[in-house]
Amino acid sequence: LTWCSSIHMYLYVAAAWLGAFATGELKSAQVLFGPTRVIAYYLDTVLPIRFSKRLAEVGEVGVRRELRTVLTRIALPLMGFCLLVALLAKPLLRLTFGRQYIGAAPILMLYSGYALLTYLQMIITAALRAQRTTHIIFYGSLCALAVALPTSFLLMPRLKTSGILIAMMAGALVATVLYLIACLRNLSSPSPERGFPAVVAAKEEPCP
Repeated sequence: LTWCSSIHMYLYVAAAWLGAFATGELKSAQVLFGPTRVIAYYLDTVLPIRFSKRLAEVGEVGVRRELRTVLTRIALPLMGFCLLVALLAKPLLRLTFGRQYIGAAPILMLYSGYALLTYLQMIITAALRAQRTTHIIFYGSLCALAVALPTSFLLMPRLKTSGILIAMMAGALVATVLYLIACLRNLSSPSPERGFPAVVAAKEEPCP
């Protein structure tokens, strides 16, 4: 479901409905965000483990503190990067792909907003995974797909590639809001079913 509402599927949708040039525009935007994939891998793999440890050691208070720290130290720099790419869209496209891609500057600007939403999603879903409420992630992915796919077909005839990215942003925004509400609800009402010990003290064996 996540793949179906991501840029990976819309590379094919754009080629089928608009032509190869649309896929080239989308791919150029994705390539320019390549350096942030290292951070994205961290958010998707390491961060849930950190949240789980804090939940086991301190409880929901620890997750709240860790979430605040991550939003400050990681989300804010990512926001700055996305804003910088959006502001320098034309020079970046000219420098990396040539003058023929300058017309894709609006695509890159829209993709910057979509990328920021996905990074925020990764942070919030890492907390949801630590809180053992992964079913919310499934529902959020389903809602994102239900919003983005029909909207893209409605917007593509008039807005072309920009319509695809607007639809993707709409789906990502719906999912992000859903995840945020669920995460805040978990933090405000701790459940004994969440946060089983991630670190168990070793038992001392009696000497023979």
